[in-house]
Amino acid sequence: MAKISTFVYCDSINTELTPDGPRHQLVNPLQVLSPVSLPGNFSFAISCGISGLDRSGEYTVKMVVVDPDNVPVYDTGELKIQLSNQQVQESSGRLQFNLDLRNIVLTKPGEHSTKVFINNKEAGAYDIEVVKREINIK
Repeated sequence: MAKISTFVYCDSINTELTPDGPRHQLVNPLQVLSPVSLPGNFSFAISCGISGLDRSGEYTVKMVVVDPDNVPVYDTGELKIQLSNQQVQESSGRLQFNLDLRNIVLTKPGEHSTKVFINNKEAGAYDIEVVKREINIK
């Protein structure tokens, strides 16, 4: 059964091409999203690991970011993922899913949540606080 094995909010994700294949580097993991103003735009990235994939080969994944009132601020829509038997064997049934979110409109402070759906079932929800950044102008 497919499940979320890892989930991280971060500033960005760099991809380095190596002789062993692409290597992902998470830049500045985040504990809070801190836009300069609310409402305002904010950019961040999400890295999500999914394990327990079987040889059926076809999955849908969807991520929805909701505000404290459960109003969606971002929705990927359903993303179809087709795996081959070889890919499942080589990855031991695991998939790394990285999402780069640019200029997402955040309208209010408070606890936001990213809900991850696999095959239309909620596999997990991951909370993060949104706080207006304090700016000291001298």
